[in-house]
Amino acid sequence: MAAVNKFKETLGGINTIYQDHALLQTEKNVGLLTTFVYYALSDKRKLKSFTTWVVKNHIYAIEQSDAEELIKVYDKVLESRHRTVFVSMQFCEETNPNYEAIKHSVADINSEHDLDLTIEEIRIDKFTKGHSYKIDEEILSLIDDCGLLVADTSLGNKNVYHEIGYLMGLNKGGGGEQNNFILVHNGEMVESNFDKDVGFNLKAYQVLTAKGTDDLRTQLKMQIETYYGLK
Repeated sequence: MAAVNKFKETLGGINTIYQDHALLQTEKNVGLLTTFVYYALSDKRKLKSFTTWVVKNHIYAIEQSDAEELIKVYDKVLESRHRTVFVSMQFCEETNPNYEAIKHSVADINSEHDLDLTIEEIRIDKFTKGHSYKIDEEILSLIDDCGLLVADTSLGNKNVYHEIGYLMGLNKGGGGEQNNFILVHNGEMVESNFDKDVGFNLKAYQVLTAKGTDDLRTQLKMQIETYYGLK
């Protein structure tokens, strides 16, 4: 009975998705519907990103599709996105050395490992889509899709805390572990103070504490390699 109720709940959630997107309401693609059910039962985070992918790329316009093939295609899309590292930090002249350390740690990994898909770091102030967009919405969308979030807590920035909390909420809502982010703090920065910058609610998590940008680059490279199973 519990399984039946769960399936009914799943169908109800998918029905809501179709109601929220007018372009889906007229479609009768059984394969697409089956794929929605698959992701709804297997991973709610994937369901959300799959919905966005279907709508943005007009997948709904395909009259008929095979669910198994559609799942294979989208899993490849997710694999590519998994190699994206979202950089959460306060972007200013003072913090730029931290960003350079993060950027070079990723470049070091890509140059040392023969990867089919390279790792790419993304910073929102340099991200472009070829048109104007709401930055706050794009930040959340990029966090939704990223494989790893690197958060620089060195100045205790409120926006960084918001982005960390958003990802934690996604993890909890999807029933996943809190294991897809790396918290970093560079103690060499002027005005940085670990006890002040890293609040009590984050102190329970391991924070990569660096003694300078070179140390940050070296330590972060090792952490990212471990996260992606490269060492």
